[in-house]
Amino acid sequence: MVETSEELELIQRELKDKINKVEHSDETIVNNFLDSIHLTKEHLNSESSGMDELTHIFERITWLDQLSKVDLLKVKSLLDQAKDLLNKTVNKHYVSLNNKFRNSGIAINELNRYKSAINNFKEMIEDVESALFTLPNIEGFNETTEELNNLK
Repeated sequence: MVETSEELELIQRELKDKINKVEHSDETIVNNFLDSIHLTKEHLNSESSGMDELTHIFERITWLDQLSKVDLLKVKSLLDQAKDLLNKTVNKHYVSLNNKFRNSGIAINELNRYKSAINNFKEMIEDVESALFTLPNIEGFNETTEELNNLK
C-alpha cells in the first residue's frame, strides 16, 4: 500500500503542474491571437499606404501637358497595368480580407481605410483616363480649355 501523505504530495505536484500548463496555454493562445490581429492591422495599413503611393504616382501624370502620341501610348499602357492590378489582384485581396474579418469586428477601421485607398486609386485612374483620352475627344473641349488658359 502507498503511504497517503506521499501520494497526496505527488497528486498535489501533478495537479499544480497541470494547472500551470493550462494557465500558460491560455495565455499563449490569447497572446498569439492578439499578435495575429496586430499583424493583420499592420498588413492592412501597409496595403493602404501602398495604394496611396500609387495614387500619388498616377496623380503626377495629370500635371503633364503637351503629351506626344508616344507619351499617350505610354500613359495608356500604365493605365492598363493599373487596371489589371486593381481587377486581378487588389480587389480580390480586399474581398478576401473583408470576408474573413468584417463580421468578426476585427480590423474594421483598417479595412475601411484600405477600401478608401483602393477607391482613391481607382478614381485617379479614371481621372487620368478622362483628362487625357475622353475629354479631349469631346467637341469644343480643347477650344474651351485654350480659352481658359488664356484668361491667366
